[in-house]
Amino acid sequence: MRVWIRRGLFLLLLISTLVLLLLTNMGNRIGLSAIAEVSMTRESQGQMLYQSRQDLPDQQGNHWLVVASKYVGFASPLGLT
Repeated sequence: MRVWIRRGLFLLLLISTLVLLLLTNMGNRIGLSAIAEVSMTRESQGQMLYQSRQDLPDQQGNHWLVVASKYVGFASPLGLT
């Protein structure tokens, strides 16, 4: 009977530890989401420019500005869509 109690307590402790590590994400930044503001600019009649800028830090503490753009409309610059 004591063996079953010890096993049960061990499993409870093990599961609790794993859940706690998953909830705190073990100090990694894997679970963090990035939120970026998306701006819309009217380039010309029937053409919109969607642009998002996000500042992202790397492991050394340097910050990088990431810019994503998409033209939507009749004629995109340089023939890009």
